[in-house]
Amino acid sequence: MVSRAPSWTLFYKNLQSSHDLDQKMDKIMDFNAATVTERDWISNLVKNPGLALLLVDGFGKLVLLHNMNYLHKSLFCDEEKVLGLCGSGKHAEVFRVSPLSASSTVELMVPSWRDLKGCQQEADVNALVVPEQSTSMTRFKSSLWIPPMVLNTILEANSTNAASLIPILSTKFQEFDKTSSSIKACTVLRPVLEFLWATHKKLIPATVVAADNSVDAVEWAARQHFAYIFDPPAMPPPFPTPPTQNNLVMTDELRRIRDVAERQLLRDTQSAEAKKRQMDGINYQIWYRT
Repeated sequence: MVSRAPSWTLFYKNLQSSHDLDQKMDKIMDFNAATVTERDWISNLVKNPGLALLLVDGFGKLVLLHNMNYLHKSLFCDEEKVLGLCGSGKHAEVFRVSPLSASSTVELMVPSWRDLKGCQQEADVNALVVPEQSTSMTRFKSSLWIPPMVLNTILEANSTNAASLIPILSTKFQEFDKTSSSIKACTVLRPVLEFLWATHKKLIPATVVAADNSVDAVEWAARQHFAYIFDPPAMPPPFPTPPTQNNLVMTDELRRIRDVAERQLLRDTQSAEAKKRQMDGINYQIWYRT
């Protein structure tokens, strides 16, 4: 059973299936092979909804989308579309992705794996160069499917700065390999660091992606939030502030003013009644004499 959480970061962090998927990270990374066609790209998503995707937007910025899904054309959706959520808090915005641009193939030269994996800070990433006689050619897609380990690390880092993420992820991969005997992250997830380096160098072509405010997209996003995210309980109201001495003094003063006003009102009423009785007596005497 999937437990709901107050934020997407905590939801994925506590998701029990993440460990099992990390053991299958090689299968996920196969979805990024250069030989994958647009139809294959869509088919992989249809069969494996909920994966996370890295891409570059039109401004050259790294974008992390999670809970990726493919909506088929139906009575509730006017056209087929690929949707994903962007955001780590309790509310994530829904984005639409073009499968054609996301599945285009990229081929480029990258720094040696030893240098890339050895980066310990952002300055090390900035200092990386591609050797003139380098044979480190890599080929992948303009977007990158990633396993839960990469997704969780980026969400917890709360950053989409490609250069700063490389040392963080490299450390995570090496820590994973120390306890894993069946699969090695530093081998399987090498394209992730290469993709981030290429993003930092503005070498990855942009994927057509945009916020989707259509009814079907908004309703889909609302269902995802309802299924996996809950609002944290509201804080109880603060205890009432006890009256201060100044408040008590003011209360006593108001009480005295009220008492004086009531006594004056009583005197005025009694005086008016006396005058009325006096006038009634005078009128009676006049009537009797006549």
